[in-house]
Amino acid sequence: MAGHAIVTKAAPTTNQTQDYTKASLGTPKGYLIFGSRSVLTLNTDADDCSISMGGSDLAAVNGFSVENNAQHNVATSNADRILRKTTLLALSTAGSSTIQEECNHNATVTDGIQGDWVNTNVAAQITALILNEGISDFDIQSPSLNGTGTTVVTVGFRADFHIVFMAGLNSGSATEGKPGICFIDANGITYHGVYNHWGSGDTTPEGAERFDETNLVGEINLSGNAFNTWTFGTYTGTGFTATKVGNSDARSPIIVSFKMAAGYSYLVSSVVAPTSTGVFDIIDTLSFTPQLAMFASADQTAVGGDSGASSIAFGACDADAQFSIGCAQQDFNSVNNTDCSSHHHGDATIYQTDDNGAVISEAAFSQFKTDAVELNWSTFTNAIRLASIVIGKDPVGPVITDVNTTESWDDGDTGLVITGTGFL
Repeated sequence: MAGHAIVTKAAPTTNQTQDYTKASLGTPKGYLIFGSRSVLTLNTDADDCSISMGGSDLAAVNGFSVENNAQHNVATSNADRILRKTTLLALSTAGSSTIQEECNHNATVTDGIQGDWVNTNVAAQITALILNEGISDFDIQSPSLNGTGTTVVTVGFRADFHIVFMAGLNSGSATEGKPGICFIDANGITYHGVYNHWGSGDTTPEGAERFDETNLVGEINLSGNAFNTWTFGTYTGTGFTATKVGNSDARSPIIVSFKMAAGYSYLVSSVVAPTSTGVFDIIDTLSFTPQLAMFASADQTAVGGDSGASSIAFGACDADAQFSIGCAQQDFNSVNNTDCSSHHHGDATIYQTDDNGAVISEAAFSQFKTDAVELNWSTFTNAIRLASIVIGKDPVGPVITDVNTTESWDDGDTGLVITGTGFL
């Protein structure tokens, strides 16, 4: 079994199905998918800001997605946000909700998934992050969270952790961009998230960003403060609750829920990027061998927010591939033209820019150790804070306590179990 898959390729130029596969992957449990309208060439940065994040649990019709975009070099800032509950991935003209690229979940195929492209105008770069080994249950949905009380979210299992994508909407589209990515550990419960706000109009400033570890943030305001917030809790064998703790608007985030299989573990945390270039064990306290690491970041070095600038990125790596996708925005006001940029890289796991698009932290996958994720930093300016999720396989082998007692050894892979006495 090949674990998980990170597959990056250009979207087709005509309407058709497209497979995203990895040899020996097996049948996926579900997948996430990422795209950027303005980046047509992999490993390059481009003008305009556009990021789309979605996914499917293979049972969902078409899939779910959020999109945020903003137009570069206009005198009055022009941004848009869109929530699509029946579309896997969509990319619009910058500053609008007019779809240029659109893909729906079509089917599972041998060792992967198949998307159905129903709108094709440019060959935008697309990355599918396909989950399999060690995931026993996977659910994705976009429930409407109550604006004044508690919402019961039913997923059909007791989740271990979540990834939540937000656009600050309950449905449809609206002006202003409000992308958010939050990693949540459902056992304990902790939150690690990054959030942006891109304005539309002549308000000064018209950009903000935040790294938050307090609760599930629906969005932030232009001062960089949390605006709509929920907390998760009351976990059962069928779901959990989301309780409103700030402001009174209902919102529909995309909630991706995971349950790990026996013999596999995870860690949801936040870490700080190193203060120099070189190879570092960025996460080095694992009790298991990592197979996949995911990261979310902004140009923030600590918990808190800033106004007047914004940038956001998501990246991941397994032993065979990596990617990073993100956006940045600067000078959102009526005096200066907007300065927007996007990136989509297959040569980096961490690729974070500041608000004007300058790279401030870049790292490529180096290796997975038995208890650590090792990345190679090629660029350092700021010691940015990184939200992270790592999943992998528990150590296996005999645990012998007494040579005169009966012991069992499970190899943890093929299902072979040996039982006997006197192993020593």
